[in-house]
Amino acid sequence: MDKNRKLRILDTTLREGDQAAGFAFSLKEKLRIASLLEAIGVDCIEVGFPSASLQNFETCHILCSEIKSTQVAVMSRGTLPDIKRSAQVFSGSARSLLHISLPVSDLHMSVKLGRSRNELLSIAKEMTRFASGFAGMVEMGAEDATRADPDYLAEYCEVVTQNGAHIVNIADTVGHAAPSEISSLVQSLMHSVTAFRNGSALLSVHCHNDLGLANANTLAAIESGCGQIEVTCLGIGDRAGNAPLEELAFILHSRPDLYPVSTGLALPPLGKMARELASITGTALSPFKPVTGINVRAHAAGIHQQGVLRDNATYEFSPLSLGNLFPQRIVISKLSGKMGLQTVIRQYAGISVEGDVLDQLMDLVKIRTEDTPILGVTELLCLLASQKILNAPLVQCDSFSISREESLTHPRSLLRALFLWNDGSASEAKQEVQYNTYEGVSWESPLLALVNEHFSVGIYLTSVAVSEFYGGDAIPSKIRVYVEASVNTNSLPRIYAMERVGYSRDRLFLELLLDIVNAEKAIAIQRVSREE
Repeated sequence: MDKNRKLRILDTTLREGDQAAGFAFSLKEKLRIASLLEAIGVDCIEVGFPSASLQNFETCHILCSEIKSTQVAVMSRGTLPDIKRSAQVFSGSARSLLHISLPVSDLHMSVKLGRSRNELLSIAKEMTRFASGFAGMVEMGAEDATRADPDYLAEYCEVVTQNGAHIVNIADTVGHAAPSEISSLVQSLMHSVTAFRNGSALLSVHCHNDLGLANANTLAAIESGCGQIEVTCLGIGDRAGNAPLEELAFILHSRPDLYPVSTGLALPPLGKMARELASITGTALSPFKPVTGINVRAHAAGIHQQGVLRDNATYEFSPLSLGNLFPQRIVISKLSGKMGLQTVIRQYAGISVEGDVLDQLMDLVKIRTEDTPILGVTELLCLLASQKILNAPLVQCDSFSISREESLTHPRSLLRALFLWNDGSASEAKQEVQYNTYEGVSWESPLLALVNEHFSVGIYLTSVAVSEFYGGDAIPSKIRVYVEASVNTNSLPRIYAMERVGYSRDRLFLELLLDIVNAEKAIAIQRVSREE
């Protein structure tokens, strides 16, 4: 592979991601995503499909005007009126790219257009020539290319590049291909198509993830010489989505020995993009999603905890490259080791334990986590208190309820919680939330207000992720709530990242807030003891 080869990145989150089922973006959301993509440094932002509707046309026109430093692209159907209409969204031709997609497999040509191979080539030739007068660059898409006759695909590429196409995009439209097939196809096209061979046009790939191979196929294409890849943030797109921008960026950054190409991508803004796009789409970042999953820096097994606490590189790739997307988490479970337990106690209680005391605690933890996924911070601190290791006022939730009063004008809810302290006392907290027809209140805000006011703490939420899957009546569905928060201290804010698993979203969130309250109380007690 050419070490000096420039690899273009075309991001189609605003077009392909926008058309994914249930993921349509508002104009405000599209403008925000576009600004983040500019900060990331992609070469081209595909903003939409102008001819789909008048609203789409107006949105694309605004986006093309607002994006200042990056090439903008729109997709058009292969008809002369659509091409002319689509090109009207561009504010200038210098940074504009018209992307025209035509089917090249016999199945798609027959079913979608009712055209023969020769008829399709004539259409492609005419569309390419016509589009060249309306944009700075023309990209001709070859839909369903991986199921097309390879010789016919090469002929299609030859025709469009000889008639003005700057880029030809071969699409693995249904995620059908395997990496070896993509590699062979790209190598063949790079060799047989004149414009690819002499560098006057670029070969691009657009891979779908139906079989989970979008990343592998895109990397195979890079290895085989393609000049552009098409991606989406978080991999969102039709059906199972597309090759994820953040994953490919991280792979290229981490493995320059395998993929020695140059891009203009900046990694830290990708972390911010991942968070904001997850919020915009309402899609929780799966615990196990590569690069951006909430578990990528979470360690529950003792041998892993020991490794990362001595050197992060033992079990983590450089997470700081993505702007420290998620804090490192040492999770106490039945598989945890003494070093992990010792670290968590120091982190949340402010004390050090070792020797026989640590051994005894480890035995107790093993017993208590045998049938539970994790040991929460509050439960751990209460265990320390029961063993006379920690002397701090700790609180647990005894009961919790939400009563809702329906009203046409001012619906409201009343939260009630009974808290039990480790000295045997109890306290009741209430929080009323009133809604109106114009402005809603997020579900977590009342609970946060209840805890902050009742316990006089200043917890600031950074991120909340909730995941649940209902699988039927046979097995009750569990809910996972992940929280990142900070508490202002006399020096730097103290950062918390933790999760709980159970059956009530609101109760789990309340217990996570109590974890922070109890940790703050334990740390404060130890700080006072040291000062005395």
